[in-house]
Amino acid sequence: MIHTIAQITAARDTHRTMDERCLHWHTATTISSSRHMTRPRNTRCISRALLQLKQFDSRFPPWHWREMARDDDYARGISVADFCDSLHPAWLYERRTIQKREVAAALFKFANIPADAPIMWGDISDIIHDLVGTRTYRSCRSFVEHLRKIGTNHPIETTFRNAFDANKKNTTDFLAGRFTPQFLARVERLYIEGLLPATTPAGIAIDADTKRAFLTSYRLTDLPATALETKITHENWTFKRQLNQNNFLDQLHVMALPYVDLFITNDDKLSRLMKRAVAGMPFRTAEVMTKDEFDARFPLTAPQSAVSIEEQIRFRAYMRFVQRGRRDGFALDDWLQAEREIIGKLSPN
Repeated sequence: MIHTIAQITAARDTHRTMDERCLHWHTATTISSSRHMTRPRNTRCISRALLQLKQFDSRFPPWHWREMARDDDYARGISVADFCDSLHPAWLYERRTIQKREVAAALFKFANIPADAPIMWGDISDIIHDLVGTRTYRSCRSFVEHLRKIGTNHPIETTFRNAFDANKKNTTDFLAGRFTPQFLARVERLYIEGLLPATTPAGIAIDADTKRAFLTSYRLTDLPATALETKITHENWTFKRQLNQNNFLDQLHVMALPYVDLFITNDDKLSRLMKRAVAGMPFRTAEVMTKDEFDARFPLTAPQSAVSIEEQIRFRAYMRFVQRGRRDGFALDDWLQAEREIIGKLSPN
């Protein structure tokens, strides 16, 4: 699965031309042949050529929508939404939904209850239904426009703010010495208990004895995303790292690692965080690599390169249209200028 875990906040320099292989924009990208996610900040997105050739699937986290809707530059936020739509991605479920599904899967396995593997991705309508209980189809662009109209009280922003505020309070309490190991163990058990499902996939009620037995025997590493988030949270507490929205979003990105194959980012800080998080974990996680490392492992063949060049030209022409304020009547000029820029870059002589 391609992991495109991206919050689109930090580096506000979207309007760069593509290089020979990739669009250079402010999100980090994760990739795999069946799983995938992204994150923002000084990273590069995998080129649409590879995606269109079915070498990779494209998937993104819901934090993309939050950052697109929060962008002070309306045209830039919408242009990123259009790009996401062009990849036809799947979307990662919200943090607590992932935790609930991990806990349910672990309980079903413990109790030998037949169950399918948990699904951590869906289309836009699935994620909207999970967040607000209403199923409706929207494109990424129309959903971002809808969120902008709602303002800062939309469900994704509220969910993020509540999780951030709770994490911030816990950080303060830990630094004040209020969290002993015994207290943390009790809190963890209560939290996991609150995530337990009431019924089996067949709709049969799960008895209290089974739940109690599970709560006394589970290991946190049975819940991969939850284990990674907990490890990073405790590390931040121990080293007294100041919590802000960027490093909190980093923790959320880390949660995707068990459900993607590759995570591509040029953000050294994020890469180091992820490598610390997965060290010693008994479950499989995505390989973290830079964009150059990805290019070296998955080079385009000659036919693929041709597609890539055309994609670069098309995207550069589109960005000229966006930068001009989306005024029509210059399509040919935009294409020819984009062609000169891309071809000139590939063949400077």
